[in-house]
Amino acid sequence: MKNLFFLLCLSSFTVKGQITPPYINDFENGAQGWFDTTYSGSSWELGTPNFGLTSGAHSGSNAWDISLDSAYQNNTLCYLYSPHFNFSTTTNSILSFWLNYKVEAQWDGTLLQYSTDSGTTWKVLGFNDTIPTINWNSHNIVGAWGWSGTSNCWALSAIKLDSVYGLPDVQFRFQFSSDTNIFYDGISIDDFSIYSLPNNDAAIASIISPSKNVQQPSVLATANIANVGSNTLLSIPVGVTINGGTPFFSIYNGSLTSIKADSFSVGNFIAPNGYYTICFFTQLPGDTNPLNDTLCCEINNGVSSVTASDNSSFVIYPNPSGNNLIRIRNLNAKGVFSVCIIDGLGNTVYSSQQLSNNSFIINKKLSAGIYLVLITEGDKLCYKKLIVTEN
Repeated sequence: MKNLFFLLCLSSFTVKGQITPPYINDFENGAQGWFDTTYSGSSWELGTPNFGLTSGAHSGSNAWDISLDSAYQNNTLCYLYSPHFNFSTTTNSILSFWLNYKVEAQWDGTLLQYSTDSGTTWKVLGFNDTIPTINWNSHNIVGAWGWSGTSNCWALSAIKLDSVYGLPDVQFRFQFSSDTNIFYDGISIDDFSIYSLPNNDAAIASIISPSKNVQQPSVLATANIANVGSNTLLSIPVGVTINGGTPFFSIYNGSLTSIKADSFSVGNFIAPNGYYTICFFTQLPGDTNPLNDTLCCEINNGVSSVTASDNSSFVIYPNPSGNNLIRIRNLNAKGVFSVCIIDGLGNTVYSSQQLSNNSFIINKKLSAGIYLVLITEGDKLCYKKLIVTEN
């Protein structure tokens, strides 16, 4: 959020140090009153996320992230604390932030809590289902509601702050926890804001399709369209671009009440091979907040994950190989595992499922060149380079 639209978000402070909203923080100027506490495992870190699907910030270069340069650890319990806020004179406000995450669904994840007694007790924000929310905590994580699974790309979360109106001292904290096994990339948080609801504000809250790391030759472009203003919205122009090309448009003609989102498909397109960028955007007349109008995501259409491990349990022979009768043996996997071969353009040229501890032959003629052979063993992805020469 470098082009800060809400110039009035220069926060004022009470004599006790609480911040009186409006408030906006893109974390580009350091912690500014935010701090972390780690009880076990990984920690919240401020900087540029740089691992797997949690790479890069939503805006600028800084975000809060669980283990910036690696996956999170098992048995993690850590907290990220906000400054204190004074809501004595605040009404009709919204709290919003952007999330990007890939964690073990239902077992690992984050939740947002708040305290009104200087941290003595904490409650989960938005636990009451009657409070209007967008992309809020829909997963039960070890007895509490929070964010878990995969966000696909950055996603906007927002909530009406009915729970804290009139309170003089409120603090928020993000709790992250993981269980004893299975871990993934992590979670990032950026652009935390508290402000009064504008009259008209349409947003792209998240991208549903295309999926970030799934090969899809033909894709239905679908996003969550959100109303982050106070007026009901009846007609929202929505556009999509691929790699900055010519946009194509459609009109959302539903009835979208305040602080509500709805999925909307703009149309089908042919997905380019390899990496490409898709951008959704809204063009609502009278929209006074352009900061959430556009959401872009880099999609990996068929290219192997750079976070996969080459320290794998399978062998390919001969390698270099002729253009058929390639032998693969998986040494350690149990049960069924998946095999996929991808060429230098990112196209999948072979896929199959095989039993473990068994040599098998890929009886498919491959052109001369360099390939990646991917084997998925449960939640583990391994790869090896395969060189194919002419017979």
